[in-house]
Amino acid sequence: MIRGIVLDKDGTLVDFRSLWDGVGRALASEFLRLAGIPYDGVLEAELSGSIGVLPGGLDPGGAFASGTYAQCGDRFVRTLSRFGFAYDAKAAATILAAVSDRAVCGKNARYVPTCDLRSLFSRLRRLSVKTALVTADTQLSAEYAADRLAFRGLIDFLAGATDSEPPKPDGAAIDRFCAEFGLSRENVAVVGDTPTDMRFARNAGAIAVGVLSGVSTRKTLAPLADYVIDHAGRLPALVLSLKERR
Repeated sequence: MIRGIVLDKDGTLVDFRSLWDGVGRALASEFLRLAGIPYDGVLEAELSGSIGVLPGGLDPGGAFASGTYAQCGDRFVRTLSRFGFAYDAKAAATILAAVSDRAVCGKNARYVPTCDLRSLFSRLRRLSVKTALVTADTQLSAEYAADRLAFRGLIDFLAGATDSEPPKPDGAAIDRFCAEFGLSRENVAVVGDTPTDMRFARNAGAIAVGVLSGVSTRKTLAPLADYVIDHAGRLPALVLSLKERR
């Protein structure tokens, strides 16, 4: 029985490509400019590729799609070293977070929900299910998205990536959510669109639910998930079906 649900943000609640495609394509060149490193097209392509931003699309397991800015920064620094540039990983992560936050927290950012989010969270609340938004993105962007899409008052727990807590797929945020609301991990579903989200669930002993609204296919998610659904709007039906099986 599901008593709590932990949801990813991008690709799960928000259409990933509408919000992030432009950011991903411009991230490496903007980083080089702000870091004071001379522009080089080959270097830009290598930096983008190091975080899974590829000419043919996004790697769902890449750092940009499913990692933190610290992980992206680490990959940038390793790539820069191959081109003869020394750069601090923490400084790189700070630049990447600032560039991304500026892009996705601005009035021109395109937020397209994957379903009717207010209806989703209202229905889950009526089913007595506690809900959490846990993202590898920053706390600022997580709060902005919840406010922009008008569901912040309908969720019970919100957590962005911080230096004080290990990132996904470590289950620390799930443990904190469970402790706050008296939940058992086996009664919590983790919902996301990447393999990292599914490992996040597994590492916490939670139920893994993949959604097809983001960067991954059914073929990618099915071997890792307990359930795969089209989008988060299907969650109330899943909650009810598992309740009936008791």
